[in-house]
Amino acid sequence: MTIIKDAEKLCTIVNSETEFQESIKEGKTLAFILKDNVDCCTSFVRNLVADPDLKEILSLFEINAIYLDNENEGLFSVFRKEDVYCVPFVIAYDQGERVGYLSSNIPAHKFYDELEQWYEL
Repeated sequence: MTIIKDAEKLCTIVNSETEFQESIKEGKTLAFILKDNVDCCTSFVRNLVADPDLKEILSLFEINAIYLDNENEGLFSVFRKEDVYCVPFVIAYDQGERVGYLSSNIPAHKFYDELEQWYEL
């Protein structure tokens, strides 16, 4: 995927959700890739919905947060557009199985509400 190869030039590769959160708090890097852990990818999406501190951190920086599973299919990204954080797409996994796909350019705060309802289904 060209988009992933281009993104990797801007990314810090992290190996855990903790490393991701620590890197974001430093505010030095534009993008992050998490490889080889589908469960952590799913966990990150759930925690992003639930964690107000992480949402606040994301709002402070112009950040692309990109998560990839070990086959480069589980991808979650957040980008800044016209002073509103938007989520272009999510492919979510649970126990290694693809459980859903959501595509949107809606503002991030509305996306969090939709994703939360989506996980309740």
